[in-house]
Amino acid sequence: MTILASWLDAIRARSEQPLRYLIRMLVGALLFFPGVATHIVAPWFHLPPQTEYWVGTVGIAAAVIGGLIALSGYLMILLIWLVRFLDT
Repeated sequence: MTILASWLDAIRARSEQPLRYLIRMLVGALLFFPGVATHIVAPWFHLPPQTEYWVGTVGIAAAVIGGLIALSGYLMILLIWLVRFLDT
């Protein structure tokens, strides 16, 4: 039970600054959507094959990293909401 209590205390300490996680979600979205768009439109510019491959790969990498950043922010907001709900 003490492990659960320490976990809840850690979430409560993080819930004092929820704006941090909203900003994390925004940064993740700002990486994710241009990354997907870069991957989609790379063939439209008729680049050399190797360049097109790397542009698409960088786009996918940005989309994956941005998605993970946004997901971590979203999950922390859900955890904060859950702990606040359990405290009432």
